[in-house]
Amino acid sequence: MADVVLVQPMVEFMEALKERPAIPLGLLSSCRNLREDLDIVIIDQRVHADWEARLRREVAKDPLMVGFTAITGRQLLFALEASQVAKDEGEVPVIWGGPHATALPDITLAHPLVDMVVRGEGETTLPALVDALESGGKIDVPGVSLVCEGDVRHNPQRGLVDMDDLPPVPYNLVEMEDYLPLFRGRGSVIFESSRGCPNGCVFCYNRPMFCGCSRSISAERTVSHVTELLERYPHVKALEFVDMNMAADLERFLDIFKGLADSGHDVEYLVAGVRIDAVNGLTDDDLDLLETTGVRGMLFGVESGSQRVLDLIGKNITVEQVLECNRRLRGRELGASFNFMLGFIGETSSDRQRTIDLALRILDENPEATTSCFNPVSVYPGTHMHELARSTGFPEPCTLEEWGAYLTDVTSIIARMTWLSHRERLEIERAYVASNFLADTANLIDDPVLRSLAALYRPVARWRLRNDEFGMMPEAWIYHTVRRRMLGP
Repeated sequence: MADVVLVQPMVEFMEALKERPAIPLGLLSSCRNLREDLDIVIIDQRVHADWEARLRREVAKDPLMVGFTAITGRQLLFALEASQVAKDEGEVPVIWGGPHATALPDITLAHPLVDMVVRGEGETTLPALVDALESGGKIDVPGVSLVCEGDVRHNPQRGLVDMDDLPPVPYNLVEMEDYLPLFRGRGSVIFESSRGCPNGCVFCYNRPMFCGCSRSISAERTVSHVTELLERYPHVKALEFVDMNMAADLERFLDIFKGLADSGHDVEYLVAGVRIDAVNGLTDDDLDLLETTGVRGMLFGVESGSQRVLDLIGKNITVEQVLECNRRLRGRELGASFNFMLGFIGETSSDRQRTIDLALRILDENPEATTSCFNPVSVYPGTHMHELARSTGFPEPCTLEEWGAYLTDVTSIIARMTWLSHRERLEIERAYVASNFLADTANLIDDPVLRSLAALYRPVARWRLRNDEFGMMPEAWIYHTVRRRMLGP
């Protein structure tokens, strides 16, 4: 029988366009310190078509707990669906963790399907909680919130883990062949070498989840763990570092890739979190090193093309730095990709057009660069953006179901932007649709037919954005219809 059952819920739209999802890294990481004598089962709604039958079968064996992770948005609804299955099948404790439950433990515990919440990181809290459940004693584990005699009790906060003290992630708990999404035609796996970020962007969940602190695994241990992973799974040909800010320590950042270069593996790397100013601090020789080692993707959070908005949201970068970074990466195979958002509190129509213009300029000046779609700004609980939104009359979701519905699709996000007029919300929605086709989507969409259709529409999308032409836009209806059908009811 399984002692610990962990469930990875479905996530969101873009993942539905991929043949295979990324491994459930959060759940796997939380298992790092669990005792070796425990039987652990991971059920993944994204890859197990029979997830419900699997869950019923495991709960019937009377495990110590069933655990869930969830971010704010649609994933909450999938987690609730699976929690209901677990409760229907037995009296097993249902325990939630992840960014949403950490930020809003009271709302999470107000739901009858949730018995406990693990706040923050799980690597130390989960093993202690499992031991407490097994002993049948009082649940006084730091980092856990629970309902006692009708009242919510928050046990003391647990300190952040020292990442250098953590053992490697137990990737063996899942079938690696079920995952490995393609990056440039190569099966890829995700890896975390650091957590948190020292910067204070108003929209980021870094503060509620990681207390605004940045911690990392040493360069030597990172190289050792990555090398061990690649040797154990030789069919892994690409690796994505999912750190919030991998280059916060430039010396460590470069030492990692020097070590990976020496390891001699035929692997390409994607750095999913790197700051503009960090890359501008690298020499040309440093960039040569990254390119030679096999870095083929670098994702930058720009967010806005308006310096005024960049200052408002605490990005601590300048528009000129963005352009400098783009110029330095031109002609290189480093796969620069720039992320943008629209709809910040205090943002004007002129600010939004500056964002669109900057994205187009990046593509014009660097043919190798790509840009994200212009995502509408989401209000995540516990962030400074959440506090600002409340002051504008933001219609606060009050239940897990309402928070799940809020981020279900773009239209629901935009509808709650109380700081914008109806016309502004419509402009943002249509700019978002067009921006999905600004750049090459080969790394986002596995289906060749959808990829070809996106390429055909790209010139129209760029024309609309460049000329601010969103009046008659039937393709927006087509886009949302396809999206709803792929997401399901």
